[in-house]
Amino acid sequence: MPWAASLAVHVPLFVDGSNSARQSFVRVVNMEDSPTEFLVRAFDDEGTQYGPVSFQIDGHGALGINTQRLMERLSEETGISATPGDLRLLVTSHDNRPSIDAIGYMRTSDGFVTELQGTVRSRCGDASPDVARVVQFKRA
Repeated sequence: MPWAASLAVHVPLFVDGSNSARQSFVRVVNMEDSPTEFLVRAFDDEGTQYGPVSFQIDGHGALGINTQRLMERLSEETGISATPGDLRLLVTSHDNRPSIDAIGYMRTSDGFVTELQGTVRSRCGDASPDVARVVQFKRA
């Protein structure tokens, strides 16, 4: 799939840093020639927003952000030292131009990596229309 620059990218699952079996990370790519700043907002299950926090990225560069790095930046910029559980991320270009793209990944303790952008809206019971099902693979 070719990369396409975007104004905002949703990462549907970013696991809690206390989970030793799984680690989330997001790879952000700058599609422009010049360096740019992008913002990351994190949301918990209750809809509470953490951040935004900012990151710099070189022209045509890529930057990986794992749970530890995000929590360090949240602590530096907002004073928040922990979040309650798994998060959802919103990654946006600081200048509101479609200059970045981001893809969320998860790595398991045995090294298996899967991409997390493939989600579907939940249609089960009374689930909110904002609930997404995230497919996670577990190797046998």
